Amino acid sequence: IPLSALTGDMVVERGDRLGWYGGPTLLELLEAAPAAHTESREVFRFPVQWVCRPQTPDHHDFRGFAGRVESGEIAVGDEVEVLPSGRTSRVKEIRLGDARLREAVSEQSVTLLLEDEVDVSRGDLLVRAGEAPPVVRSVEAVVCWLSERPLSTTRRYLVRHTTRESKAQVSEIGWRLDLGALERVPADGLAMNDIGRVTLRLAQPIAADRYAENRATGAFIVIDEATNDTVAAGMIQ
Repeated sequence: IPLSALTGDMVVERGDRLGWYGGPTLLELLEAAPAAHTESREVFRFPVQWVCRPQTPDHHDFRGFAGRVESGEIAVGDEVEVLPSGRTSRVKEIRLGDARLREAVSEQSVTLLLEDEVDVSRGDLLVRAGEAPPVVRSVEAVVCWLSERPLSTTRRYLVRHTTRESKAQVSEIGWRLDLGALERVPADGLAMNDIGRVTLRLAQPIAADRYAENRATGAFIVIDEATNDTVAAGMIQ
């Protein structure tokens, strides 16, 4: 979309300087774009953020799993699988504050109660039974390196994927994108603002989708353990 930052032509109003362009303004295009989670049916993904156990006289046996429905939907009675353990159960209740819901959909933050006493912790992923992503200790990803300190294959990093964290090490750098020629070139490292494909080995397993299939469970960040700085953002391939 041709537009003028100085006069604002084609941003909100068409203006009178770009009459040769017959397409929509930037705002018109954004308003007509499909909203997130509407392109196609999505599988249910629920990273557990917190295990809620009040242990009060009124809730002495309460055990709920709080988090955000990142994609898909879930209803009372649906069978779910806990990853990475693979244990299964059924949804007994869905709570939103004091309200009880029949179902929960994408982008709702809710608490799920299960029928069985299964072991679930922060960082686990609840999925609909039969729709589980692979549980892996190694992933291939395209990363954008954000740190002034170059990537090193000898250093250990921390990968944060949904609500789960795992120590990790880059075992291989497949290529780096030459931004001038837009070509993939061999590389033995990545510097600040470089984009490249890497293989990460993880100390703890993660349940990972491809980024093209699910943005929430296909994305991650890389953290420098020494400084706690975010050094990279990645998309699982």
